Amino acid sequence: MKKGTYNTIKNAIEMHDNIFIFHHIRPDGDCLGSQFGLGELIKLNYPKKKVFYIGDSKGILSFLDFTHYDESKLTEKDFKNSLGIVVDASSSDRLEKKELILSGKISAMARLDHHPNGADIDYKYNWIDASYAAAAEMVGYLAMKAKWKIDAHAAEYIYTGIYTDSGRFFYSDTSKRTFVVAAHLMKYGLNIHKIHQELSGKTMKEIKFHGEVLSNFESKEKVIWYYVKNDVIEKLNLSYEEANQVNILANIEDNRIWIFFIDQPDGEIRVRLRSNGPKVNLIGREYGGGGHDNASGAMISDPALIPEIVEKAIKLIKDFENENR
Repeated sequence: MKKGTYNTIKNAIEMHDNIFIFHHIRPDGDCLGSQFGLGELIKLNYPKKKVFYIGDSKGILSFLDFTHYDESKLTEKDFKNSLGIVVDASSSDRLEKKELILSGKISAMARLDHHPNGADIDYKYNWIDASYAAAAEMVGYLAMKAKWKIDAHAAEYIYTGIYTDSGRFFYSDTSKRTFVVAAHLMKYGLNIHKIHQELSGKTMKEIKFHGEVLSNFESKEKVIWYYVKNDVIEKLNLSYEEANQVNILANIEDNRIWIFFIDQPDGEIRVRLRSNGPKVNLIGREYGGGGHDNASGAMISDPALIPEIVEKAIKLIKDFENENR
């Protein structure tokens, strides 16, 4: 799905004085990297505009500075000729601090997203393109094509978003353009080795969690999965980020789909689906989620649905292999 171009967002930014940038719930490196990368670029290239980072990083990727704005300090003046930009998401139920958008105080809304999902928000400006590996890649491409100034700080945010959402350049939507954008960022003092080192580092409790997963995962007909239950989360004192490392199970022998089911504080179970071929977003969408062909997710409320999801994954693999013989 494609809608709009980088110029759609660039022109919208230029027409407004106050820019609010939003990210999705359960934040990851891409939504935060694209949010702060875009914001830093706006401040660098349009210094008279005010930028408000709206949301909550939940403490992830703490080696980067994700300091969000305190909405209680906003005044009516801040909403005059304002533009809200949602990055890496679409519908209000997927957005952190959505109340500010739904209040109607922001003059116009824009969406910069690499997901094809529909939206229940009236976006006046859209740049949607599912061919990008990350929303951060779109931000980097915008900066490159618009010939914007870039500094090392902005480049660090953007590259982190690209690197994490492309699965460290592993997923199939990684393209020549992905590397062109990354190479462009490196012209501005970006230290990729620092980012790689931060992201590859592991704590002792993460090592113990890896051991727990690798000792107790289940598998059936090229599907491999693990249910991260509350007792494991509590026993190992796992953070949200630490408990969500589905790629611990990536590409083990001939398994094509790997899944994490993760207990959430509200009683729900998060489903994280990954594959090296079959389009697992077909399953994600069945359970109210979405995502990319090979990286998708959803939420379920009953662990009894786990065997059902596994069986659908098995069928998905069989269909994929029959079609690709």
